[in-house]
Amino acid sequence: MSKILIVDDNQDIRNILVTLVAEEGHHPVVAAGGREAVARIAVEPFDVILSDRNMPDVDGLDVLIAASRMAPETPVIMLTSDRTHEFIADAKRYGAYACLGKPIGLADLMSVVNLALAGRQRRRRASRELGTPATGMPSPA
Repeated sequence: MSKILIVDDNQDIRNILVTLVAEEGHHPVVAAGGREAVARIAVEPFDVILSDRNMPDVDGLDVLIAASRMAPETPVIMLTSDRTHEFIADAKRYGAYACLGKPIGLADLMSVVNLALAGRQRRRRASRELGTPATGMPSPA
């Protein structure tokens, strides 16, 4: 069972994502904002992080930056209505696995989550075999 951090200030969206993630057999953990997410990332390992972009306390891009420093092996999937080239370039520069536009189909979201999990498992397996750290986030194909 994979542990997935869900970061969104909108309770309705958090509830939908929690239900979706749990139905797929994963363990959802919720952060109601960016500040809470950064605090959790500092002390808990996650297999994937799903983060909203626009939040009032700490922006999703700041969550991504913190995750890339504290947990570089953890794929971060950004969920946003901000699909500007500037934001996408910033998110990729800071290591986002994917930037998905809202609204997104739930099946599409879980496909990307499952790709991220599979990639993480491959990197972990390879790093064990080679004796090296499992870092680096390739984008989904």
